[in-house]
Amino acid sequence: MGNLLINGYLWKIILAVVIFLILIYLIWRFRLFFGKKRKEQDLQLPEYINDKWFIASDHYQLATLGTITPETKTILLAVHDIYGKKENFQALVNNKQLKPGTVVITFDQRIIQAKDGTKIQDLGMLINDINDVLLALSNKYENKKIVLLLEGYCCFLGQTIIKKNNFIKSLILLNPVTNKKVIKFSIASKIALVWGFFFNSRLTINVKIDYKVFTNNEEYLTAMTKSPKRYYLNQILRFHRRNAYLAKEFNALQIPTLLITNTNNRFYQEKELAKIKNPKVEVLLVKEEYQYLFANNLGKEDKQAIMIKMEQYLK
Repeated sequence: MGNLLINGYLWKIILAVVIFLILIYLIWRFRLFFGKKRKEQDLQLPEYINDKWFIASDHYQLATLGTITPETKTILLAVHDIYGKKENFQALVNNKQLKPGTVVITFDQRIIQAKDGTKIQDLGMLINDINDVLLALSNKYENKKIVLLLEGYCCFLGQTIIKKNNFIKSLILLNPVTNKKVIKFSIASKIALVWGFFFNSRLTINVKIDYKVFTNNEEYLTAMTKSPKRYYLNQILRFHRRNAYLAKEFNALQIPTLLITNTNNRFYQEKELAKIKNPKVEVLLVKEEYQYLFANNLGKEDKQAIMIKMEQYLK
């Protein structure tokens, strides 16, 4: 009987140890996938050079679009969606309806392409780059107002960025992804999700993206069609996980915020917007087929309504 009790306790101890080790492993994998820390080395003060480049704190060069002049009073920093590029805001940069003294500055997000064509975009790195760009602008143009515009999947970064940069007085959110089922994974991709989570955080998967839902700009569509569409699994999961808590993020905002969203495309879901109860967040609904508003030929009424409303947040 004593041996049975000992053996019974032994199995319980073994089982407890195994469960503990599994929990530790799962916690480690979770932090590996969703953590935002990155290695920093040889840091410098970020700079804005000749209206052409932002030099990040790790010396990486971010190409820019837009020009700041001595007459500039308000700088609108526009951060494009994770699937976009700075040219998405060309129409906004050149928009004649912007009040004199307001300029739009945007930059290409850091996307490193591996030898196998895999695109790498790290969420923590993107946050650090936006903070670097804002620091460079605030240091160089101390007397100018800076407004932040975030597009698409980047809209959930508002609260994170504002906490670090309290000089931002207003925020514009352009077409946040409120439809949680926008990107669908195939059965093979779902198997890859499980395998990658447990055994290979550097696994890449093919993300099928129909860029025609983003824009009707033929030049953009041609360029993106030629571009590889494989992404690191852990980066995809990071963006989707953060984006799942949009309403919570928007309800926590403490500065005047304009949220512009289309009601006529697959990225929009009304019930998610209904969760926003923050009086500081004003919602402007527009009827537009494509996600990237300023990369498209907007209808005259939509364009005028958007620019008039934006101007109230750029004063």
